[in-house]
Amino acid sequence: MSPPKRDGSPSRGPRRSAADRADTLAARHAALRILCESEARRIPADRVRSPLLERARLDSRSRRFATTLVQGAFRWRGRADRVLDARLAQGFASLDLCTRNILRLAYVQLFHLERVPAYAAVDTAVALARKLQGSGKARLVNGVLRGLTRNPPREEEWSRGKGAHALEGEWSHPAWLLERWIARWGMEETRRICAWNNAPPDFHLRVTGGPAEVAHVSAALLAAGIDAGPGAILPEALRVAGSFDVSRDPLLASGGVTIQDESQMLAGRLWPDPEAGPVADVCAAPGTKASHLASLAREVPVFAGDAGVERARLVAKTAARLGLANLHAYVADARRPPLRPAAIARLLLDAPCTSLGVLRRRPDARWLRGPDTIAAAARLQEELLASAALLVRPGGWLLYIVCTLEPEETDRQTERFRETQRGFGAEEWPGWVPGEIRAGPGIIRILPGVLGMEGLYAALWRRESG
Repeated sequence: MSPPKRDGSPSRGPRRSAADRADTLAARHAALRILCESEARRIPADRVRSPLLERARLDSRSRRFATTLVQGAFRWRGRADRVLDARLAQGFASLDLCTRNILRLAYVQLFHLERVPAYAAVDTAVALARKLQGSGKARLVNGVLRGLTRNPPREEEWSRGKGAHALEGEWSHPAWLLERWIARWGMEETRRICAWNNAPPDFHLRVTGGPAEVAHVSAALLAAGIDAGPGAILPEALRVAGSFDVSRDPLLASGGVTIQDESQMLAGRLWPDPEAGPVADVCAAPGTKASHLASLAREVPVFAGDAGVERARLVAKTAARLGLANLHAYVADARRPPLRPAAIARLLLDAPCTSLGVLRRRPDARWLRGPDTIAAAARLQEELLASAALLVRPGGWLLYIVCTLEPEETDRQTERFRETQRGFGAEEWPGWVPGEIRAGPGIIRILPGVLGMEGLYAALWRRESG
């Protein structure tokens, strides 16, 4: 649980220039559009954020602010909705989508962002409501937010109800998901995971090259005023405190670094024979894991496919940025890949999943998913595993990875694979894999926050040679 800022009251600060106010209003408007489009279409915010911010032509500071607002609104939506519902006579659900998100954005600025003055949060929310919804909605927004600044939220407003329903407001995770986690891990561990998920994410960077290049990148970041330290396990991992616009950093453009959580980097390092090939990554977009595999064995061909043309183009762009001539992108459904059966030495199945293990970095996923999406993801994963197994040559390996921790997508997939694929056996992990993330023969499970990483499940199998 994260309380309102410091003394529970909104922050206040010096008034900014007219130009600054226009910039921040544009950033808030962009954030509002991202929230509304993501919720209305039930698609991840990342899929609408980048193109929308490009069209908005915001400067780097405004882009960062808009991204912070979007993540904060999703991160604290559970609590904001409870409080706002208590303050509205007709209830929060009675409002249209745009007005709801205007109020969510303002709530987050008032009570969960340190450097936003209260007057700026209120005035810009009212301005957006007037511009987009008319004077009547502007008066409603103004009244609700002025009331919040006079009488900040109280715990009883967001913790109404019993059990997981009450915790939905306190921990800002949906009750159905909390019930599952409490049953599996207990109350205290669930509380710890929620606290981790509700903190702003740090940046993990994967450095291209060896130790000398890691030292060079660290020095370059430090010279730019960016504090970077080593990862928990992998030598190519760096962790950056705070935030910066890495998407426009020259290190990214030159191929010196790639944005990737250290848990996800494990996909490149878990193979008993890192030179075995050919390699296939059948669900590869945007190519982050495939590029890691290709950079670690530059003489080995890596075939990286995805079902969508635009997504496959992302893989090709990643290969070009990193100068990886051995990384070959293709377009195909992973259930019907254009690869010869029993020809692949190392096959990576980074399967589509619910992303419920990476809610710190993907706070929108907690509100876009439900029990039905878990079941649908599990059905697809089972099909993908069956297809992937056909491609692995005798003596080769299949690595299954998902960034979720739900049993239907993790342990039950492993159990079904063992039952249906008799020619595969669990592969032991190398000695450097820490004991706290080993979950049995050939299984890795990283709960969110363990070793400072996002959640991950991995299973490695080897096909019998005979």
